[in-house]
Amino acid sequence: MSSIPFLVLVCFFFMAWGWIFTRFWVLGAPVLPPQNHLRRARWGFDACALIFGAFLILPPFLISFFLVFSSTSDLKTKSETKNVHVAVKTLSSEEVENIPDSSIVAERNSDASEKYEMETGKSVSFKRGVETEARSITETGQEIPETELKGIGKIDSEKADSPKTHHTVMEFLVKTPSLKKYLFIFCYAAILAPILEEFIFRLLFQGWLDAREREIFARRKGNGWRSVLVTTILFCLMHYRSAESEYPSEEILGIQFGILFMVSISVLLFGIWLLHGKLGLSFREIGLDFSHWKSDFCLGILAFAAFALPSYLLQGLVSPLLSEYCASDFIALFPISLIFGILYWRTRRLLPSIVTHCLFNGFSLFQLFWMFLQQ
Repeated sequence: MSSIPFLVLVCFFFMAWGWIFTRFWVLGAPVLPPQNHLRRARWGFDACALIFGAFLILPPFLISFFLVFSSTSDLKTKSETKNVHVAVKTLSSEEVENIPDSSIVAERNSDASEKYEMETGKSVSFKRGVETEARSITETGQEIPETELKGIGKIDSEKADSPKTHHTVMEFLVKTPSLKKYLFIFCYAAILAPILEEFIFRLLFQGWLDAREREIFARRKGNGWRSVLVTTILFCLMHYRSAESEYPSEEILGIQFGILFMVSISVLLFGIWLLHGKLGLSFREIGLDFSHWKSDFCLGILAFAAFALPSYLLQGLVSPLLSEYCASDFIALFPISLIFGILYWRTRRLLPSIVTHCLFNGFSLFQLFWMFLQQ
C-alpha cells in the first residue's frame, strides 16, 4: 500500500473510532440504528439458486465460448495467410544466393564482438539459443561452465513460473495503464460489482437464511447473527483464488472484464425482475428503500472508515504465508464483509452495505491510480 493513501486511511480510522467512542460511551447514544422489523423474506431457495447460478455459470461459459470462437477465427486467418504465401512466386537462384549464410552471420557477430572488446575492454558472448554450446568469457578472462549457464536459464524460468496472487484487475491495469482502462474498471469493480454482490449475498442469501433461522429458533432472542456469519463465510470463500503461474494476455483480460460487466448488469436486472415483477415483492422488501438515504450514506462511510484498515492490515499479515499457494483475499475480507452483513441485518436496506463495499473496492483502485500518477 502506498504511503499517502495508507496515512489517509489511518486518519479516517482514528476519526471514525473517536466518533464511535464519543457517541456510545460519552453520550450514551446508539451507533447503529434500531433493528428494522421488516417482514421475513418471502422468496425460497429456488430464487437464490437461480440468480446465484446465473451469476456463477454465465461468465465462464461466455468467456470460454468467445475464446473458442476467436481461436477458430485465428486458425482460419492463419490458413488463409498460408495459402497466400504458397501462391507467392518462388525465389530465383540469384535471390537465394544473396541470402546470407548462418556462418557468415556468425562471423560478423564474432568480428563485432572483437571490435567491441578492443574499444571497451569488456568481453561479449553471443548465445545461439537457450542452452548455448559456447562458453562465455568474463571480464577477468575466466570461463563459466555450461552447467552454470544452464543453471542461470533455470533460475530465470523459475522466476517466470513463480506463483502470482495479485488480482487480475491489477494485472490488467498495470500492464499498459491508461485513464480509459481505469474508468472502465472503476465503473465495474467499484460500482457495479459491489451492487450485484450485495444484492446476491446480503439480500438473497442472508435474507433467506435469516427467515429460516427465525423459524428454527423462534423462541430464542438475538436471532440473525447466524445468518450474518454464514453469509460472510460464503462471501469470503467465493473470493478464494489459487496462485497462478501466469496471467492471460491483456486482450483476453479485457474480453473477460467486458463480459463480466454485461453479465453483471443482466443478472442484477433479472434478479430485480424476478423478485419484484414475478413474485410481487415491493422495493422495500427487496432492500431498495431510499427513504433514509442520507443516514444510510453516513452509516456506510462510517463503517468503511472504521473497518477497512483492519482488513488491509490482515491482508498484509497473511499474504506472506499464503503467497505460494493462494491469494489472501478470502481471509482479509472477513472483517469488512462481516460489517456488510451487520449493516443489512440492522437496517434491512442495501444502501449502507453497498456504500461501504463501493468505498472499499474504490479505495483499492485509488491506490493503483496513485501508483500510476507517481510514474
